[in-house]
Amino acid sequence: MSTAPDVPTGPSPTTAGKAPILVNAVEPARALLPASIPDEYGRRIGALIYRGLLRYDAKGRLVSEVAEDVTQESPLLYRVKLRKDWSFGNGELVTAASFVDAWNYAASPACGQLYADAFAPIAGYRSLRGLPEPTPPPEATRTTTSAPTPTRPGSAAGAPSGTASSTTPPATSAVGTEPSNAAGAGACPAAARGTLTGLQVVDDLEFTIRLALPDATFRDRLASLPYVPLPRVALTDPVSFATAPVGNGPYQLAGGWFAGKEIRLIPNPSYLGGDPAHNGGVTFRFFPDPAMTYPALREGQLEMLDEMPITALHRFKADLGFRALNQPIGATSSLVFPVHRSEWTTPEGLLLRRAISRSIDRKALADGLYAGTRTPATDLVTPGVAGYAPDLCGDDCRYDPAAAAGLLPDKAAVPPLQIAYDPEVGGLPAVEALCTAVTDALGISCEPLAVPRDPATGTTLEMLAARHEVTVPMLSVRRMARPDISGFLVPRFLAGSNANPSGYAGATAQALFVTAAATTDADTRTNLYRDAQKLILADLPEIPLWYVNATTGAGVGVQQVRIDAFGVPIYTELNRS
Repeated sequence: MSTAPDVPTGPSPTTAGKAPILVNAVEPARALLPASIPDEYGRRIGALIYRGLLRYDAKGRLVSEVAEDVTQESPLLYRVKLRKDWSFGNGELVTAASFVDAWNYAASPACGQLYADAFAPIAGYRSLRGLPEPTPPPEATRTTTSAPTPTRPGSAAGAPSGTASSTTPPATSAVGTEPSNAAGAGACPAAARGTLTGLQVVDDLEFTIRLALPDATFRDRLASLPYVPLPRVALTDPVSFATAPVGNGPYQLAGGWFAGKEIRLIPNPSYLGGDPAHNGGVTFRFFPDPAMTYPALREGQLEMLDEMPITALHRFKADLGFRALNQPIGATSSLVFPVHRSEWTTPEGLLLRRAISRSIDRKALADGLYAGTRTPATDLVTPGVAGYAPDLCGDDCRYDPAAAAGLLPDKAAVPPLQIAYDPEVGGLPAVEALCTAVTDALGISCEPLAVPRDPATGTTLEMLAARHEVTVPMLSVRRMARPDISGFLVPRFLAGSNANPSGYAGATAQALFVTAAATTDADTRTNLYRDAQKLILADLPEIPLWYVNATTGAGVGVQQVRIDAFGVPIYTELNRS
C-alpha cells in the first residue's frame, strides 16, 4: 500500500468532466484476492476490477461477460466457450487456463481462501480435503438439452450493471462444505496447491466443468466474485498481487492503494464487455464514521453517497430533491445470534430469542428511527423475490411485549445482553433502540457493543463472525447472493459456510438445501427452499428486523445514479453533466 497525497475537496472546474467520480466507502478489510474478500466495499471494488464468465444486469438477470456461451450438456457437465481477445490490464490474454488455474488456487485448502467453499459443487473439492466424493444419482449422467446461452452484453435483456460479482459468493448444498481457512493470507507454494478434478482445459478458449452432484443454481454461481479469472502473476506472487491487483474488468487500480484514505480506479482500456466505464474513473474515499459522509456530500467532497447515515434519513430527500433515491433492494437487516455456542442452543436460548423478537416494535422503528426507509420483515426474503411469504415468521415477528415477557418466567436467570455492531458501518442508534425495547419488555439489561476494526490486523466484526469468534448477538445487513430465495438462504444458513455467521446447522434444513439444489423444476425448488426457511425461522438463529431500502444521494451535476437489484450503485454509469 502507498501513502496517500492530500485528499482533494473535489474536481476542479477545468477537469470536472474527466476527473474520477468521488464516492464513499469503508476501507476494505484485507487485500483484494477475489475468493477472500470478506467485506461489502472490498467486493464492490473487486467486481469493478475483475469480471467472470457471467454477470448480473441492473435488474438481476444473468448476462454473458467473458463467456461466449455456457452450455449444460448433462446435469453434471458444463461446457464453457470464451470470447476472443479478452485480456488483463497487463496485456496477458484471458484463456481457459486463467479460469481453471484461478479456481484451483482458490479451492485449495493450503491457500486459505475465505470463500473456498464457493467451489464445493465442483468434482474434486472434497478430495482436496481428504474426503470421499459423493456418488451422483444415475440420471445425473444423462445428456440433456443445452441450457439457453446467457444474453449477450448490451442486448435488450436489461441495462448492464457494474456489480456482477459484488454480492456475497453463493455456497452450495450441504454436501462438501467444510469450513475453509478463514485467514485468507493467500500465500501458498505451488507444490501445495491441488486441482479440482472436475475442471478440464480443452483449448485456450474452451474448458469443461463437472459437478460432484447436480446443482440447479450452479450457473448463477458463475457470476460471483470467486469465479473470476486471474493472470499468471497473481498465482506466482499472490500476496503482492493482492494489494496491487490486475484484472479484466471495466476499471483498473490507479496509483496504488492509499491506506486509510482512498482507492482510485480508472477505466481499463482493454475491457471488452458490455459494462464499460462512462466516466473518468471512480475514487472510493474511506470514511471511518458514517456520520461524516452526508456533510461531505453536501460540501462537495463526495459526489455520490450510496447509503445515508441514520442522522440524515429524516432530511436527505428535502435537502437533495431529485438527487435523492429511496428504493427497495434485495437486502435485509437482522439480529444474528451465535447459535454455534452451547448457551444459545438450549431450549432456554430459543425462548430468549423468541422473547427478544417479540419485544421489538419493528414498524415504530422503521417509521421513526429510519424515517420510512425500512419495512418490517416477516421472513428472511425480501418482497418481490419468488418464495417470499408475507407472514412466514408469524407471531415471533409481531410486536407483543406482554407475550414476550411471558416466554421468560425466570427473568432473573437471564444474564445481561450485549448487541455487537461495527462502528464503521454504523448502527449504534439502531442497537440502542433494540436494547431499549428489550429492557422495557423483558426487564433484561442490554447495551451496545462496538467492535471496531483491529488497527493491527485489519480484522472487522464481519471477519470475526465468519470465524465464529463473536459470542453475542450482532446487528447485520445481508444482501442476496442471487435474485431468488436461495440467494437469501444459501450460504447464509448453510452448515460449514464461511458466510454463515450464526453457525446454524439444522439437519433437516440442510437436507432440504441439498434436495432443492438438485431439483430442476423452479416451482418445486422454490417450495423446498420455503420449507427450509420455515424450519430456520422456527429455530430463529437470526431475528428478521427490516427490509432495507437504498437511500442514495448524488452531488450537483452528477447524472445516471442508479441502484441495481442488489442495492449497489452502478458505478460504471456515473457521469457529470
